[in-house]
Amino acid sequence: MSNNKQPFKAEPLSCSPKQKEVINVLKNLRKLYNATKCEETKKHIKVLIRTTLYFASERREADYISQEAKKLWDEKAKGSDLHKLTVPKQRANKKKNAFLKGIILEHCNPLSTLIEEIITGKSIETILKKELKTAWITTEENSRLNKEYKSKRPNGWEWCYKQRGIKLKH
Repeated sequence: MSNNKQPFKAEPLSCSPKQKEVINVLKNLRKLYNATKCEETKKHIKVLIRTTLYFASERREADYISQEAKKLWDEKAKGSDLHKLTVPKQRANKKKNAFLKGIILEHCNPLSTLIEEIITGKSIETILKKELKTAWITTEENSRLNKEYKSKRPNGWEWCYKQRGIKLKH
């Protein structure tokens, strides 16, 4: 990997037309969800909400980086910044940089929780700005976290990360 250029460039999402589109899509999906009585349709709408949240979170810089992920990154990706890595860039570079398989972008708050908040009427803008937080962590840290806290984060996500010994920095 050349030190001349930073190979990982994030696509900003804050207050851009893309974010406005995401907000509009999520608002319309919420309306559709609440308007239908068919459980099968509701299930499909939840999948669309999940996909939209993935789209919104995977194309921007992570909010946090674990100490272990940063250590791995610093050892292998000399001269570039893990904050600049997005999921599409990670996927595109896994073949030539095998160490990228050792880190994962984790949603600090489970998407299932955020989906329920969207459906029940919580402000989508608030969810996107304050709750759709992501962190680069190692796959080993992810395994530890998922043993007990895969889809629920009692006492908040920060507490759950601390319980699993995952130390995050901005």
